[in-house]
Amino acid sequence: MEQLVNPIFIVGMPRSGTTLMRSLLSAHPNIAIAPETHFCKHWFKPYQHLDLNQPKQFDIFWQTLCNSKMFESLGLNAETIRTNLLANGNINHQSVLTVLLQSYATKIQKPRWGEKTPDHYQYLDILFRWYPNAQVIWMLRDPRAVSYSLITKKWASSYIDVHARKWRENVEKFSQKWSKDERIILVKYESLVQEPNIEMSHICQFLQEEYSPLIISENHKSPSILGLTNNSDPSVQEVLAPVHKMALDKWKKHLSSYQIGVVEHLTRKEMSKQGYQPITKKLSTWQSWRLFLIVNLRKLRNNLKSI
Repeated sequence: MEQLVNPIFIVGMPRSGTTLMRSLLSAHPNIAIAPETHFCKHWFKPYQHLDLNQPKQFDIFWQTLCNSKMFESLGLNAETIRTNLLANGNINHQSVLTVLLQSYATKIQKPRWGEKTPDHYQYLDILFRWYPNAQVIWMLRDPRAVSYSLITKKWASSYIDVHARKWRENVEKFSQKWSKDERIILVKYESLVQEPNIEMSHICQFLQEEYSPLIISENHKSPSILGLTNNSDPSVQEVLAPVHKMALDKWKKHLSSYQIGVVEHLTRKEMSKQGYQPITKKLSTWQSWRLFLIVNLRKLRNNLKSI
């Protein structure tokens, strides 16, 4: 099987930014961006000890994978994928991911494939080892907006400091290791929403793909373009919902001054470097103690639960 040498991976924070980028790129006639696979975390790390060329070990891995929600989200036929893998000869985790994403692209009749998993920024060493010429779009958004968005989600932590620390770790990872890598482009969510034509033109140039303003039209919200089938699913509705510029500053109305202060306290250095200006001064002594107590009481509770 011929392998495309430059797949596209969308990573970074926020999840809404990677979702928007996926929907826009999926409107390109040449590009198919699969939904989140979390392949490195859920399918490579736990199963890397298996030799997938051994039938029994492959069956253990395959049965778990093809019965997962991730596999279901790709809308692929398990027997067809299995046949393609076995016909490919040497089976390893890279070949599994390649067949999955290529098959997804073939299903929606696109020649170039990729996927979006926000946390894959933590596994770029692995992805670049597998695909040395891969191209990565690293999404970034104001940490206050990211933190506000996440504390409103049922599946995410309700503690705002958790998300601020994660944002800081994300940006530090980019700055310290990947900022000079020509295979990676950093894209600000705010710029993408405010000036989509300019940003997408720049991104297509980076990807060496022809750009058309039609990518920005409402056609990019089409469920069929994204490979979506159940339009009543809340997660599908979230993907298809229009993005408004007013939503960029929603955090200003809904976060308390203390919450904003906590986020800026934890991310001040990194957010300033990325052009996001703090609006609060440093936390007061009382606010610092409050944060310290909240964090350590949470750690204590978690430790007690694990006993």
